[in-house]
Amino acid sequence: MLFTVINIEKENGAVYVTGSTSIGYIKGLWKDEEMPENGKKYPIELQFPVVEREAVVPSTSDIGTKILGDKTSFCCECVDFDTVYYLRLSVDGTAMLDVSKEDPPIEKGQCISFSLPFEMVCIYPVRI
Repeated sequence: MLFTVINIEKENGAVYVTGSTSIGYIKGLWKDEEMPENGKKYPIELQFPVVEREAVVPSTSDIGTKILGDKTSFCCECVDFDTVYYLRLSVDGTAMLDVSKEDPPIEKGQCISFSLPFEMVCIYPVRI
């Protein structure tokens, strides 16, 4: 997924970036030794922690991302499952989500939504 940096904040040694993508805005932790640059476009991958099943809800909203208060909110489609859920965020963006195992599975093709605090959204630039 292509991510354009629009804001950079440093807090307690961590670098938080806000950026725009084809599906909305994302804010999270920048996970690279090289500092991001405002206005620069980066191909990125997202990584999330294990999420409790009750935090993931069925959704009828359009696929997308947005910033709500101190969290980034995601609405995406579950495209596959083995030990983690594979989520489609956009035409060029997928992510993996590990949902606590004891709970009933999310069905393939189902749209879901979840929100995570910024520190739990890890943004990795991809070097091609």
